[in-house]
Amino acid sequence: MQDKAVFHAVLSHYSATYRLVFPDEGTEESIYHLISSIQLITERLGDPIESCSDGTIGAVACLIIYEVGGSHFSNSAYGTC
Repeated sequence: MQDKAVFHAVLSHYSATYRLVFPDEGTEESIYHLISSIQLITERLGDPIESCSDGTIGAVACLIIYEVGGSHFSNSAYGTC
């Protein structure tokens, strides 16, 4: 994987899913990768070229799919339920 924002978005999803199987594990890794992805995306949105790059669009799409399709993961994985 060549894009850092996509990398962190995917690892955030994986970490949250992993925590469903192993609920005693901490949430720090999931949250770290989610925040890292969002920070990278936010930085790119200020740049007219980077805001439309494949990596930025891919990272946003990954986070959208995660939230829409797997929102049940986020509640239990991040302890917000």
